[in-house]
Amino acid sequence: MGKEQKEFLRRFKAIELYQQGLKPIQIYKKLRRSKKWFFKYLKVYHLYGIAGLKDKSRRPKKLNIKYAPEAIRDLVETRKDLSTAVTEETKYKFFGAEAVRQELIKKGYSDDQIPKERWINHIIRREGLIIKPDKRRRRKSNKFYPLLKPTKINEVHQIDIVGPRYIKGKGAFFSYHLKDIVSRCVFLEQYSEQLAVYIVDFLVKVWQNLKIPVYLQMDNHCTASGSITHKRSIGKVVRLCLFLGVEPVFIDDKKPWMNGSIESFNSLFDKKLWQKYEFESHASEYREAKLLVQRHNEYQSYSNEKREIEEINSQVLPFEYNKHLKELPLTEGKIHFIRQVNENGEVSILNESFFIDKSLFTDYIWVTVDTGKQTCNIYYQESEDSPKILIKTFPYRLREEVVAFDSKNRLV
Repeated sequence: MGKEQKEFLRRFKAIELYQQGLKPIQIYKKLRRSKKWFFKYLKVYHLYGIAGLKDKSRRPKKLNIKYAPEAIRDLVETRKDLSTAVTEETKYKFFGAEAVRQELIKKGYSDDQIPKERWINHIIRREGLIIKPDKRRRRKSNKFYPLLKPTKINEVHQIDIVGPRYIKGKGAFFSYHLKDIVSRCVFLEQYSEQLAVYIVDFLVKVWQNLKIPVYLQMDNHCTASGSITHKRSIGKVVRLCLFLGVEPVFIDDKKPWMNGSIESFNSLFDKKLWQKYEFESHASEYREAKLLVQRHNEYQSYSNEKREIEEINSQVLPFEYNKHLKELPLTEGKIHFIRQVNENGEVSILNESFFIDKSLFTDYIWVTVDTGKQTCNIYYQESEDSPKILIKTFPYRLREEVVAFDSKNRLV
């Protein structure tokens, strides 16, 4: 017997006991209900009889009649077209309720002529157009780890490199991806190798189009962090960041979920482009990759129009910018690392191990190297609701002279 049926029988029993002459207080105490509950259904019974004691369905009886049948037909066809993506116009596009609505508006429908997103989802289910996502087991740490939580556009950018990818007879290439966490817009370029000089070139191109962020988050590949062997070696990528006033953030080793936003685009790149099509040349693949990015960003821009989000007060690099073509000095600023404490109570930072605390084994800490003050600060946060606590500070002498940050000349 279902919950609703049990409740109906309880209400019916209350009316039956009342008709037998029991007092209200005896009835609702016997049925373990309130005085308000008893008199509510007594009134309902007097108005509607036994049928009134049953719960009414909360499901809407029909779709709002203001939507024209042709709008609903177009909605269904649009969903089918977007989900199959067999035409040039629909290739790489999203196909959820928000994307369907966006396409209908492009076709000339006004906002009030088409259903809202919850109704579109209802129609998709009704028409049997649900597409089940791939069920992949995602690896994720059970431990709390400190991450940036941006609220403004261009506050945090995440970067990652996909590759090598091989085109038969044409050799390998690497796809460089960057994503703004809040706006969810992406930028893509491709290079023949994974080199620090190419990452620098890529970042300059990005920041000539997107505003220079507060933070750049990335993994620990030596092309970004510096030397693979020398201690406290600051590479080209970090030098560019510090020179422009950006704070690099390195996630922990082999923890890609910490860069989840850009990893989701990497999956999209593989699923919608690389695994789906065969390419005869790098040029044809690059052209399609740029189309994927264009349609991804168009969708995100439409989605962002409905969100009240701010943008940081920053600048873009001029298109004639060329300071990165020379060796940049080591500039004062902050470099951050997310690290998991090993069984010896240590963490590794720029090819050097530091003792923290054995009691923090498997816990994550936040490490900040201040190149100006030449100090290293260790922060620990037990949970999301706990404060970030400074647990250790020690000197961090660098191997070269550090210059002051020049906010005026960095962009010239």
